[in-house]
Amino acid sequence: MIAIEVGKRLREALKKKNMTVAKLSRIINVHYDTVYKWIRGDRLLKGENLKKVAEVLGVSIDYLYGWTPERNRDIKEPFPRYYEILGLPKKKRFDAIVEVAKEQTGCPLVVFDPLLREKYEQGELSEQEVYEAIKKHMETVRDAVLKKEETEKRVAK
Repeated sequence: MIAIEVGKRLREALKKKNMTVAKLSRIINVHYDTVYKWIRGDRLLKGENLKKVAEVLGVSIDYLYGWTPERNRDIKEPFPRYYEILGLPKKKRFDAIVEVAKEQTGCPLVVFDPLLREKYEQGELSEQEVYEAIKKHMETVRDAVLKKEETEKRVAK
């Protein structure tokens, strides 16, 4: 799991920099429990916090994620443009995920449960869970639209 790998490299970078979790958490303005969750792999370090941590520790994002030219070929994104979306501010990520789902499904409508955005913003759902829920719903809508169009064509004949 990528969160565990990132956590290991975060721990290594802290050790090399001779920095405590408490000091890092103060510098980047997050609760120290959050940093511990990143280190344990309970939560994925991403977005603005990823950028801040890399800067403070003097390492690259590629280092924290374990990306090397050889490894990049083997990395399978959970969904298209996943890593690109992680770099966006949280408020923009949801809409970007919706756009990817729309592209992937070919659904003419953008539809999803409005509670999905709320759950995502409260941290109850990951980007991947949001993508899968939206994609599944949009595939259902797309299939219903196609079925309706087929029925209308048969009736029109």
